[in-house]
Amino acid sequence: MNQQREVIKGKSIIFFQFLMLFIFYFFVGCIIAFVLNGVYNALENRDAFIHSIVIGSIVVPVFLTLTFLVSSVFWVIVREGKKD
Repeated sequence: MNQQREVIKGKSIIFFQFLMLFIFYFFVGCIIAFVLNGVYNALENRDAFIHSIVIGSIVVPVFLTLTFLVSSVFWVIVREGKKD
């Protein structure tokens, strides 16, 4: 019975970790979509689109780098957890 609880606990922890990773991916995707939408709207309205492009060229690589780092840490944690 105790071993079964440990298995359920381990699976629920992995599930919540995957859920948090998915939510983070969704968050980054929304930020990138927001920046691209700002560039599109600025071009559509013949506004000063260069400001949107400058902000986007800073924000998008930062969040893509953050996504890579979070994913790398997550997969190392999962891999190390399976060894035990």
